Amino acid sequence: RCGHESVLVRDRLLMWGGVGRVSGRWQYFSRREVFSMDVHSQQWSHRMATIATEGDEPTPCVDAQCCVIDNIIYSFGGGYNTDDGRRVRLNEMLSLDYENMTWKKLEVRGNKPPGRSACGLCAVGEKLVVQGGLISATERKKLSAGVQYKKFNSTCGYVNDCWQFCPREGSGILCVCVCVCVC
Repeated sequence: RCGHESVLVRDRLLMWGGVGRVSGRWQYFSRREVFSMDVHSQQWSHRMATIATEGDEPTPCVDAQCCVIDNIIYSFGGGYNTDDGRRVRLNEMLSLDYENMTWKKLEVRGNKPPGRSACGLCAVGEKLVVQGGLISATERKKLSAGVQYKKFNSTCGYVNDCWQFCPREGSGILCVCVCVCVC
């Protein structure tokens, strides 16, 4: 398994998602299948998370990022390949409630960053900050002024923008582009 997400909550290391070879073929793993390791006993266990609201299961993907505020795990971005070989990068923000193991897709208000994978995500107090990552070349036109795009290959490139999400502010998450990093 590679490209999975993992986060430490209390004394448990949680892991889900990613991609791996199953019976000789690459397969994306469901985000509902959550593995948990007790850091003291170093014993792994396996749980199935549920879906909080009606709608789709979180998209199986690689290279999404996660972090935790209190007992809520937030996950952003990631990507997957379609059956015809096209790469899709996500800009969905999800939460996983550690207490009841329930996934929820979060509504994002305001400007939304272009879909991305391999970005940074961290908690700063009660806010979430997404920085950089890989975006599709077709998303380049959505970038704010001053954001640098460095071509990686013909289909994608790295960006240096920084976005702030405020998950505790009423209905939906407020999202704003807060700065451009000079790299």
